[in-house]
Amino acid sequence: MNKLGSLSFDLDLTQCQKRLIAKEIENTEYFHDTFSSFGSGQKALFIKIVSSHCDASAIDFDAFLQVKQ
Repeated sequence: MNKLGSLSFDLDLTQCQKRLIAKEIENTEYFHDTFSSFGSGQKALFIKIVSSHCDASAIDFDAFLQVKQ
């Protein structure tokens, strides 16, 4: 959720978009089981969820996540 907060400034996400993204992440079982999921898989799923709610490509997210780490 921290990444979503900082990403929302760069992508100009509305409150509604952030709530929809957060709700979808909360409902995803993959993020709850930290022992059976890999970071790369979580990252890919995060990008897929966020890109479904805004107009940005996976390349934009990848560049953002690399710089902000």
